[in-house]
Amino acid sequence: MMESPLQDQRRRWERKRGRTARELLETERTYVEELELITKFYDEVFRARCGHMKLAQEGICGTIPSIVKVNRSLLISLEHNMTSSGFHDFSHYLHLYKKHADCIGATKQALQVQITKKKSFSRFMKLQESRPELQGRTLEKLLELPLHRAMRYRHYLQDLVENTFPGSSDSTHLNGALLAVSDVCDHIENLQMIQENDLQLRRVQRLLKGRRIRILSPAPCHPLHPVNAHKFCCRAVYPLRECRVEKVLGHTQSQGGLISLSFRREKLLFMSSNQQDMNAWYESLVTAVRKLHAETSRQTRPDAPHLPIMTEIQNAPAARAPKRHHVDLPVDFLHPKVSQDDPLCKRLKTSELRKEEDSQPAMSDEGSGWKCMIL
Repeated sequence: MMESPLQDQRRRWERKRGRTARELLETERTYVEELELITKFYDEVFRARCGHMKLAQEGICGTIPSIVKVNRSLLISLEHNMTSSGFHDFSHYLHLYKKHADCIGATKQALQVQITKKKSFSRFMKLQESRPELQGRTLEKLLELPLHRAMRYRHYLQDLVENTFPGSSDSTHLNGALLAVSDVCDHIENLQMIQENDLQLRRVQRLLKGRRIRILSPAPCHPLHPVNAHKFCCRAVYPLRECRVEKVLGHTQSQGGLISLSFRREKLLFMSSNQQDMNAWYESLVTAVRKLHAETSRQTRPDAPHLPIMTEIQNAPAARAPKRHHVDLPVDFLHPKVSQDDPLCKRLKTSELRKEEDSQPAMSDEGSGWKCMIL
């Protein structure tokens, strides 16, 4: 008797789901064992030996001691073939993963401070890292295990949802868990992007060493604000008619570029590793200035014919490369946009920037300087 197409589809789903469930169970056992080692060798021993230290009260393992308890329960559910209900219960404790992601940076910094200041703490860390069970991994590396595991959960849940019959109770539980895990993964990825952006800003600051420079970063509104909790604050407003824009890097098909905005007292550098984003920003700025000049021209000389806007400033230095364009720019800067790692930072030459500054009008000492932003 031949199977119907629906029965054949269900059979394929069951095989794929079974493979995913087996892999999930095996990796979960290994993950829980590693969390237990971290708790045993670092959290429990450190609290017992160094309980007088403030760091011992706060802990040096983030929320791993709480996470391991939750994951033990999930492991039991997986071992009893209750994957959907296990993840349904597990999703109620995912805030522990978010909290761990939020505090991991401060925890690593506190560890480095104590290692530098206290020789006894440094000896303790080296002794624990030398244990064969930890396979030579430092605590800083071990602290990242929950973050990597959350990403793997999203992958496993996607496979399970795709191979579960729609409309079933298992499908409902798995879909809900997938949404919750995806939210945690997005939170982790956003934090990693912010950290990467900070590294880029510091690299730019080193490249511009010797100049008076301020690094600007986004300023979110207060998280408890009833309206603007998910918005950014306005950091600065610049006069529209004072600004001049120049595409410093990014004329060819490369990985991103650099835009310079010059004001009477300050200069801004906008950098992005995304070529499309950089071109879109530049075109938007050019469009805005042309619109403003057209409106101004009609208001001041209503009978005069409309003249095209010249993109090259007459007082630009003669040695400037022909591909660079200067535009009087109206721009209200609200907040920078973060980006991924940008190799163009390494190509930034201080001498080239100094030449451009010399071509600008003299800046007042009060409030003058450089500000760098990553788009």
